[in-house]
Amino acid sequence: MSDRRIVDDYRLSRTAIYELYQEIRDDIDPTTVRSHAVPGLVKLLVVLQFFATGTFQHVLGGNSGVDQSTVSRNLTQVLRTLKKCVCKHIAFPTGEEERRRIKQDFYKIAGMPNVLGAIDCTHVAFTPPVDQEMQYRNRKMGYLLNVRAVCDANLRILDAVSRYPGSCHDSYILSNSALGKKFAEGDGGYGSKTWLLTPIAMPQSEAEKRYNELHMSTRCTIERTFGGTKEQVSLLAHFWWILAIFP
Repeated sequence: MSDRRIVDDYRLSRTAIYELYQEIRDDIDPTTVRSHAVPGLVKLLVVLQFFATGTFQHVLGGNSGVDQSTVSRNLTQVLRTLKKCVCKHIAFPTGEEERRRIKQDFYKIAGMPNVLGAIDCTHVAFTPPVDQEMQYRNRKMGYLLNVRAVCDANLRILDAVSRYPGSCHDSYILSNSALGKKFAEGDGGYGSKTWLLTPIAMPQSEAEKRYNELHMSTRCTIERTFGGTKEQVSLLAHFWWILAIFP
């Protein structure tokens, strides 16, 4: 299979898939030597294709050589395993050296000092559980999550929340998140309570106009993160939703 086809089918490169498998293989490789045990790599590929393409499970089962019930079991096992390593890859910086590097990278964009992250929300369509449909329905009769994310200057996601319906305001999601509470309380590791920079609604002076320009240039990193990874953001929303319903 060509590298292009792998990315189209799984949304990850050959190398990324292999590295992910190496990280979780101890939890998904079969514990039995029976000839019909599904290899761990096959389990991972089935789950990645399910998320990447939205293909129904019975179709995936046919493509991978396993039946639908096996695909369902594999999906649960792989997601539980991925949940264990989420915080390793999506985590807001806590060390002084990492915070310094992020600030420097943001400063290089437009000269705004002490920026630790760019934040925004985006609406993601999804299919909610039947008993919670009304909570997520919008005025166009679709179903939306309001996904909030924070990224660094290199478009790396540092924090994400995807459990709120599209009707929730961005500020509500931030104030009720662990990250928002940490900043609002003036956490010693992050300093002042005046921690959220927003654009000036009606700039009057040249200084205010200049500030808005710098703010826009800096903030566009989160828009580029959403724009360049919209399908992955959708995957993230579904991924977190599935993890949330596991006991």
